[in-house]
Amino acid sequence: MKIYDFEFEKKLIKKGSILAIDEAGRGALAGPLFVCGVFLKKIPKIDFWVKDSKLLSQIQREKIFKKLRKIFKYRVEKISPQKIDKIGIVKSEELAIKKLVNFFKPNYVLIDGKAFSSFKNKKKFIFIVKGDRKIFSLASASVICKFKRDLFMQKISKEYPYWNLEKNKGYGTKEHLKKIKKFGLCKIHRVTFIPPLLLKYLSKKNSVLSKTL
Repeated sequence: MKIYDFEFEKKLIKKGSILAIDEAGRGALAGPLFVCGVFLKKIPKIDFWVKDSKLLSQIQREKIFKKLRKIFKYRVEKISPQKIDKIGIVKSEELAIKKLVNFFKPNYVLIDGKAFSSFKNKKKFIFIVKGDRKIFSLASASVICKFKRDLFMQKISKEYPYWNLEKNKGYGTKEHLKKIKKFGLCKIHRVTFIPPLLLKYLSKKNSVLSKTL
């Protein structure tokens, strides 16, 4: 669904600034987690629509991103695969959100998805399931976040060419799993995200811990 206005945000902006947050790469087997915050002190004028980044083509995302960067202040936090393996994906996302909140210091925080127990101030932190399909600022954060992460994965694939990361963006496609089975894991794979049977197979090949490719 296309979103044309800031209907939801208009109710909050009268009371204070808004930070809209969404992530990209949460379920990927490789690459960092990206979390983007879009900051609003006032409602900007727009002459275009947005929608959930997953429903856009790469070309559409790029076109919309170029428009969004002109009207929004935004920031992207990256959490490394090593950090994700160490503390888990939930705490990794929480860490990125806290960094964004500390940077912008908004009055209200809109977050796409289900609530985190660590954010207890329900008046300040507003969680909206599938918010990137309903709310302009969350859809905008979604587009910026996915565009930035996809660009990162395309660039880093040149360092790790065996896994076709520029194509699968680190997600667990059949083709990616086949590449892992053949070549093992590289330094940007999340060991804790690899399917157990595949990890067991790789352990027998001594491919996991060495990460030499």
